[in-house]
Amino acid sequence: MGHRLKRRGLIVGVQVGLLSGTTVECTSWRVQTVAPAAVITQQQPKKVRVSRAGQGKLVLDHPMIVGDSIVGRQGAMAVADATAVEVRKFDFLKTAGLVGGIWAGAAIICAATDCLEPDFGGITF
Repeated sequence: MGHRLKRRGLIVGVQVGLLSGTTVECTSWRVQTVAPAAVITQQQPKKVRVSRAGQGKLVLDHPMIVGDSIVGRQGAMAVADATAVEVRKFDFLKTAGLVGGIWAGAAIICAATDCLEPDFGGITF
């Protein structure tokens, strides 16, 4: 009985891992080559990371251009102070690596524990 519960727990764990791996979207910040105001007005991203000369980076949710400022939920800054703007973009290689790694890990665990061996609760044929 204990062996069966251990196997069932392993299978559920593998299923949860695979499900989470297929629903996770790997993204990366990508520097945009056009002016910060153009990125925000044309692409209307949900989130931007703005570089400021000598002041680090500021992440703004739902940014908008209001007058001469970039305004988001976390604050505002002058468009003139923005040296670069980055937008989150889907990264296929990161996503493929994550999903492939989860599948490989599941296969290794399954092979090491004989999880595919049928268990009929002690009944032999």
